[in-house]
Amino acid sequence: MRARVAAWLSQLALVACASDDADVARPDPCSADHRPPSPGSVCVSGVSGRLVDLEGTPLAARLTTVCGGDICFYGRTGGDGAFTTPVGARVVPDEYVVFAHGAPTHATLLVELTRALSTPDVRLPELVRLPRLPADGPALPPDDGPGGVVSSGGLTLSIPAGTRVSLDVEDVARGDLGRMLRVVRVSGPDLPPFARELGAAFAFAAAPFDASFSRPVGATIEVAGELSPGQAVEIWDQEASFLGDTTRTGGAHRVAEGVVSPDGREITLQPVLTRLTWLVVRLAPR
Repeated sequence: MRARVAAWLSQLALVACASDDADVARPDPCSADHRPPSPGSVCVSGVSGRLVDLEGTPLAARLTTVCGGDICFYGRTGGDGAFTTPVGARVVPDEYVVFAHGAPTHATLLVELTRALSTPDVRLPELVRLPRLPADGPALPPDDGPGGVVSSGGLTLSIPAGTRVSLDVEDVARGDLGRMLRVVRVSGPDLPPFARELGAAFAFAAAPFDASFSRPVGATIEVAGELSPGQAVEIWDQEASFLGDTTRTGGAHRVAEGVVSPDGREITLQPVLTRLTWLVVRLAPR
């Protein structure tokens, strides 16, 4: 009998504790955010995920920023490639992305936040896989100079005379390496999510990431037998600009249309490129 009473009292204590816990107000992870909330904004305590290369090897000590509008929040990967970037602010999910900085050895990729956030602790739904860039490449022509032609990884840029190239502050700090064109081609399962959603045939990851040109740049894309002569294609990139329509940031943006050359070797684009991020090639819809 005493044992039954003791067990009953123990159960009552557990229920009481649970009730007390339910009544205690949970701390607001966004209490320090005093900005007026924007329509559709939600509280995000932090964003976590994991950066690896295409073979699954963790990428350690890589910068991971959550950016949108005029503000960024900073984090860094650990030895296992995992990261948690503290945010502690109310954000509109469509307007914020994770910058997975693979530099200097790997490509950089923008990852959109989940549009319907159900918890302040946001975890990216899949590994962020970044391809390795070539160790070096040709230097982009000097600003306001005679221009020139530079090639890397199957992508050739024709840069007109008088063009200025604006680099990210990280690439400026890297000196000569930060101004080198370094491109890697990816296809199939190695394509990033935004390119897979487009139905891409293949894509190029380019550095210096988010370099912008003061004048439109022409391009020649090596097809490498992945498309047939005369096929019509669309060229897309990954939008990285926070100016104007910020809802496109991190998503795909159509740049141009083209046709595979009669010999099936290349696609030539007139001067249309104004920024380097990812360049995606897909068949034009019929």
